[in-house]
Amino acid sequence: MVNSMYGMELANSHQRVYRLKWWVQVWYLTWGVFMSGIVIFFVGACIAEGDWSYFVNWKSGLTALVGLFVGYYFFALALRSRVELDDRRISVRYAINEDSADLTDIEGYRISISVNASFWLLVLKDNKGYISIMRSFCVDEKFNTFLAQLKHLNQNQSASFTSKSR
Repeated sequence: MVNSMYGMELANSHQRVYRLKWWVQVWYLTWGVFMSGIVIFFVGACIAEGDWSYFVNWKSGLTALVGLFVGYYFFALALRSRVELDDRRISVRYAINEDSADLTDIEGYRISISVNASFWLLVLKDNKGYISIMRSFCVDEKFNTFLAQLKHLNQNQSASFTSKSR
């Protein structure tokens, strides 16, 4: 197994595994500790005082469960997120979902930039949807070569927009 700063190549294949950049993992782990820590601290205080009257109210109990779920989500996002790329297939895994496609099923890609994040959107053929990949992954030259082989759909969109506006 070859392990580099950017990707990990498994020994008997051409599969590459990409993880989130270290500072993104730290960011999500910090939010996970914060959200879960608040709930755990509060439950610990209730246990120490022996006063469970706060959890009798269903809204308070629901708030605690949501806080634990959000904390778990951030932990899972930091620790489970990965992109696997090999010669035939790409697979993207986040906290609670996973998408994959054969490379022949990909029509092209777009770059989507929002307020909170930037993504590569791999557009699938026959309007089957898309696979989103956060641009916060540590990618290497093999991943960039993979993207370069795909049709860049943003360029076509902006070119057609400028020709229509004239």
